[in-house]
Amino acid sequence: MAGAALLLSFSAAAVAALAARTVASQGACEAQGAAACIADAEAPGTSATVRELGLDALERTLGRRPVGAQESRIAAILASIGEGDYGEITRLRLDFSGGESEALVSKRVRPKDERNVKRGAVHLAEHRRFLKSFVVEVAAYRELARPLAAAGLTIPRTFLLPSPQVGEPFILLMEDLSQKYPRGANGKVRQMVRRETRAALRWLAGFHAAFWEAPRAEERGLFKRGSYWILDELGRLELDAVADSYKNRYINNFEWRRLRAAAPAIDARLAGRRAAGGPDEPPSGRHRTLVHGDAKEENILCSAVSPGGRDMDAADMECAGIDFSWAGEGYGMYDVMYLLWGEMADNMVDEHLQHYYNELLERLPRHLRTAYTPQVA
Repeated sequence: MAGAALLLSFSAAAVAALAARTVASQGACEAQGAAACIADAEAPGTSATVRELGLDALERTLGRRPVGAQESRIAAILASIGEGDYGEITRLRLDFSGGESEALVSKRVRPKDERNVKRGAVHLAEHRRFLKSFVVEVAAYRELARPLAAAGLTIPRTFLLPSPQVGEPFILLMEDLSQKYPRGANGKVRQMVRRETRAALRWLAGFHAAFWEAPRAEERGLFKRGSYWILDELGRLELDAVADSYKNRYINNFEWRRLRAAAPAIDARLAGRRAAGGPDEPPSGRHRTLVHGDAKEENILCSAVSPGGRDMDAADMECAGIDFSWAGEGYGMYDVMYLLWGEMADNMVDEHLQHYYNELLERLPRHLRTAYTPQVA
């Protein structure tokens, strides 16, 4: 499939960004210690989320008044890429009269002031993109929950869904999916096994089919182009910051220089324009959809075992998508190639691509299905 070539080349924006942040992100959790990524519980009976929202607001939101609360940190926001000072994700356990309790996930966004951003155009552009991404995530939960539910796809239900402006602090209260979907929960980094990958690709196929050739990204409050890996202002700055002599285990220096030279044309095609078209050329809507934008293993949670305790087959395993901060318009292969980024065996890549393609076609109407041939994919 053409998708295999797209997977292997990825894009110059991805390679440049990965190169620029390798030192910062490598072993971020290990450097801080496991407690910084997973634990860091507050004192029993206290909760920063409850203090900030107030019991009256929680009662209006949940329909009943908590009598106790405990909150523990899951992860700092953006900790996986070595960033900090943007807030935290916590698990909030609320106790109610009668001995009942409920666990929620609280995303407490607290953007740092621009004056505290590292100096340099790259850091400033990245910071501003982060601020926009927080607002995009809220819009995604508001706009996509109903069509995804209709498609039989799981994302967290939201209990408190604010309407923040870019740069404002806010709290997003969501359903805790960790019990039903333990694989990948709690910010744990893992290598997906084969059946997980196939289940995750089935979820992505359903997501892409739900908005196929009708993304309406900006209308929904999402990014005009989804995914972190694009040659916008930040992508171009990161690309320029990588030395001509760069190489890594995926790409030698000659290949890097060729990819760098071809980057604008590649990015134009991935934006839905002609390779020789200018930035003002409107994109073709054909085969375009909404993309999750950050479809890595940590953002696709999976079930682990069947109710009877036996390991599930791929057909039985279910997945749920979380963290839609980079959602927007694009080609579905963006999500697929990012999920398969660490898969080095060509035969497995081809098998996974065929599986995604089959799952997608099952969900597309006939008139769209016939146009999306393997050569296009």
